[in-house]
Amino acid sequence: MRLLDRLQASGARLTVVGAGAGWGKTTLLVQWRASDEKRFAWLSLEPADNDPVRFWTYVITALRTVIPAFGEDGFGLLRTPGVNIEETAVPALLNELEAPGVPLVLVLDDYHAITSNAVHSQLGVFLEGLPASVRLVIASRSDPPLPLERLRACGELVEVHADELRFDDVESSTFLNDLLGLKLSAEDIERLHTRTEGWAAGLYLAVLSPRPA
Repeated sequence: MRLLDRLQASGARLTVVGAGAGWGKTTLLVQWRASDEKRFAWLSLEPADNDPVRFWTYVITALRTVIPAFGEDGFGLLRTPGVNIEETAVPALLNELEAPGVPLVLVLDDYHAITSNAVHSQLGVFLEGLPASVRLVIASRSDPPLPLERLRACGELVEVHADELRFDDVESSTFLNDLLGLKLSAEDIERLHTRTEGWAAGLYLAVLSPRPA
């Protein structure tokens, strides 16, 4: 698939998948994870994660799914009253990420839930210090307040937006029959693709809708 090939081939430091609800951001990233040999650490965010300590605790927990025992120093610093996360905990995590050297993708899904300027600033420092083996991927309904212009100019940013997330007919077939496990005919897939204009959520809702008797 065109987008999967693009994501897998890029070595950019940051990937932003930005579109409204239901456009298939998470679906694309799930497909990427399933088709790539890299290890993926995944964190789905919600408004309660605007607390910086909670945010970074969950980041460490996600990274531990692929790097066991990761972040002991970071956990300790986060528990320290009055800690300056940006100056202490974030650098500690970056130092640990340097060691494994294994290709790794950290996905922050639903990043639009984060409105904390402190978290944005801390993540900016984290992004700047990422080792070459680690890629940060953000899925969001809006562009994250990170230095996108500079990263774009340096070739360190991959962007996927709504128009690119529309499935073509082959991708609609893959989504319906391979990912969802359906056994639809080519005619049914073409009809659904035309009706939904290749919108992932539209395809999903269409196959859930009861057919008229």
